Amino acid sequence: MANRCDVNRGMVSMIGLSAKSALLAVVVLPFVACGGMPIYSAAPIEAWVVDSETNQLIEGAVVTANWQLVTGSLAGGEIPKGQLTVMEAVTDKSGHFYFEGWTQPNLATAELRDKDPQILIFKPDYNFFSFVSDYSPGRLLLGPNRKSAITGRTLRLSKFGGSLEKYADQLSILGTSLENIVSDCEWKKIPRMVLALDEERKRIKGINNRLIVLVPNVESLEGYSQRCGSARKFFEAYQK
Repeated sequence: MANRCDVNRGMVSMIGLSAKSALLAVVVLPFVACGGMPIYSAAPIEAWVVDSETNQLIEGAVVTANWQLVTGSLAGGEIPKGQLTVMEAVTDKSGHFYFEGWTQPNLATAELRDKDPQILIFKPDYNFFSFVSDYSPGRLLLGPNRKSAITGRTLRLSKFGGSLEKYADQLSILGTSLENIVSDCEWKKIPRMVLALDEERKRIKGINNRLIVLVPNVESLEGYSQRCGSARKFFEAYQK
């Protein structure tokens, strides 16, 4: 027999999105006991990216935003339960990027926490930028409407000044931050990030083939072909 959470979510899935918004106040309390909200929304996000030393606007930086659902305790036992939304943007000549706001049903018994969203910014030869929301154990319920704290800010990227080995290590850390997106087959929504990291991996390996650079790349993603489709075929359109 389906439990109350599953029944409630089934009822939500049968009504239109605008109706879901109207009914939100009525159905929120039962869902709090189940874990996540039945509907989440996020405000638009826009920011500007500049060089931390020169204040020069940075064009062509790849930006990803992912809203990751989780279950478990706030004390460190969180279990990823898929992505509610994943987006990607590239900074323009003014260093500006923008993500549209959204409203989306949550049919899983999971919730958004600090990655609401996780923001990652990458530009070759720079330290990558990472941002998640403050979600301490004292903040038990943030509600269904989310807004990123980086909105309206100028974000500063610093040039990487270490060795090639340390740069490879840093890229691997960025790859770890993308791990849940990749495992959920959502890499199709961040093609420019994957290709940018793939190019850097090839460049580093061309200089020193012994270095390990653990980032998502076209060949590694091809291993997901049965579940996610062929990565080689998917990225052909972006490599022309």
